[in-house]
Amino acid sequence: MQAALIDYGASNLRSVEKALEAAGARVTQVRAGAELGRPDVIVVPGQGHFGQAMDQIRRRGFEEVLRKKVLVEKIPYLGICIGCQILMEESEEAPGVRGLGWLRGRVVRFRGDLIVPHMGWNEVQPIRPNAALKAQGGQGVPPFFYFVHSYYPAPADSSAVVATCEYGGAFACAVQSENIFAVQFHPEKSQAAGRAMLTSFLQSV
Repeated sequence: MQAALIDYGASNLRSVEKALEAAGARVTQVRAGAELGRPDVIVVPGQGHFGQAMDQIRRRGFEEVLRKKVLVEKIPYLGICIGCQILMEESEEAPGVRGLGWLRGRVVRFRGDLIVPHMGWNEVQPIRPNAALKAQGGQGVPPFFYFVHSYYPAPADSSAVVATCEYGGAFACAVQSENIFAVQFHPEKSQAAGRAMLTSFLQSV
């Protein structure tokens, strides 16, 4: 299983690479769209700012190449944190900046007097069948994953949401559309649950 790990300057690249390798993938870091080739799976991780991420994705020639590989050639896509958020059309974090727009909807900030960032271990509740999450938790027990974020995806089509988490109410923490799967939490920081999720994902593609 060859995984292309998209490098657009995200700070957590090495930890994601190690987690993918532990799950059985051969990982190649890709620093420009022209270098992508045709891997078995494309992984877009990230910690940071929506606007800065999209700026670097465009500067490095990833936007159109990813669109072709994922939407046309149907190579499986795994997005982590910012790699999940950029699937949306826009974000409250960066008004006026277009996301990839592969899923209708926007990225929103936690409301009210909640402490942000939302950080730490939280229960993830799968609400729709998903190959990467089906093995998690065991015997119907919801899994716990590690989160660090102030914003989360809010798809316009609720059928794209495959798992939720509670923080001041339920929010989408995993989304899926055909060959696209993305999570707001960090599997590379989630120890055994994260390794199991990544392994399940790779085995499902």
